[in-house]
Amino acid sequence: MVLPPNVSEADFNAALGEFRSAVDPSWVFSSDEDVALYRDSYSINWGEPEERVASAAVAPAKVEEVQQIVRIANRYRIPLYPISTGRNLTYGGSAPNLRGSVVVESVQLYFYGPEETVRATWQAAKRRFGKAIAGAKFQDGELLALPIPKEKEPTQSDKPRLGIPALEVFNMVARNPLNANDPSDGHADLFVTIPRKASALWESSRVLFEAHREVGMPSRHSPFSTPFTYYSRCFWTGTTVPTWRDSAKNARSRELFAKVMDRCAEHGWVSYRTNPAFQDLLISKYSFNNNSLLRFQERLKDSIDPNGIISPGRYGIWPANMRKNRA
Repeated sequence: MVLPPNVSEADFNAALGEFRSAVDPSWVFSSDEDVALYRDSYSINWGEPEERVASAAVAPAKVEEVQQIVRIANRYRIPLYPISTGRNLTYGGSAPNLRGSVVVESVQLYFYGPEETVRATWQAAKRRFGKAIAGAKFQDGELLALPIPKEKEPTQSDKPRLGIPALEVFNMVARNPLNANDPSDGHADLFVTIPRKASALWESSRVLFEAHREVGMPSRHSPFSTPFTYYSRCFWTGTTVPTWRDSAKNARSRELFAKVMDRCAEHGWVSYRTNPAFQDLLISKYSFNNNSLLRFQERLKDSIDPNGIISPGRYGIWPANMRKNRA
C-alpha cells in the first residue's frame, strides 16, 4: 500500500472509512487491484521510487458528496487529485502529480444508437444529473451517424470508438517503418509554440534534431518536418519521447525530455502542457521577472487551498508546505 505523505496508516484507514460513509462504499477503491487501474501505464518513471501512483480512489455522485470528501481529506491532510476520465495518457492519465494522493473521479458519457434514441437518452441523462447534482453543467458533443461514410473515415481522430478498424495510433512511437527494431511501450509528448514563420520552423527542426543527437537517440526531425497549424499566430512543433518498462531506457528518455525542454526554452519556445513528471521543469521555464507567474499562482494556491490538499504539484504549482518537492 502507498500512503499519502505524512499520513499514518491508521489515519489513512480512518479517512477511508469516513469516505465510505460519505459515498456509496462500493465507489471507494483501496485494494491494490483497484488502485492499479489509476496507474500511468506509460510512466517515464515506471517501477521507480519517483513513479506517481495513487493511494486510493473515490467516485462521488453528488456535489454534497464531493464536499464531504474534501472536508474529510482536509481534516486528515490527505491530498486529492480530481480527474474526469483521465483519457489523455500522454499527459499522465489518471496518475496524480503527488505520489500517494487519492484520486477523485467523475465521468464523461457517450451514447450510441439511432439518433432519436441518442437525443432522448442525452436529455434523460441531463435531467437525472441535473437533479442529482446542483449546478451541474453540460456540453453537447458532436452527433455522428454510423457507419461513418468511407470518405470521412480518414478525418476521424478516434476511429476505434466509432467502429472504424484502425491501428495507426500505435505508429506514433511503436514499431513502424522508422522504428522497426526496438519499439517502446508508450510515449510522452513535448509540444512547444514557435513563431508562425518559416525561419522559426527551420530553426526548431534543427534544435530538436541536435537535442536528440546530443543524447544519442534517433530523431524524426528534418528540414521537411511539418508543424501543427491550428492557430493563426503560431505553430506547434515538438517531439514524442519513448517510455518503457525498463528503468535504464527511461533514464535516457528523461534526459532527452529535459534536454529538448532546455534547448527550446533557450530560444523562447515554451511548451503549453507536459507530462506530470516534467511539470516542475516546465513551469521553471516561464522565468520572466523572477518567475512572477509561478509566484502569483502560488499566492492564489495558498489563499484558496491553505492546507494544500487539492492537486498538489499539478502544473508545477505546489502548496507552501510542499514547495521542497519542486524540482
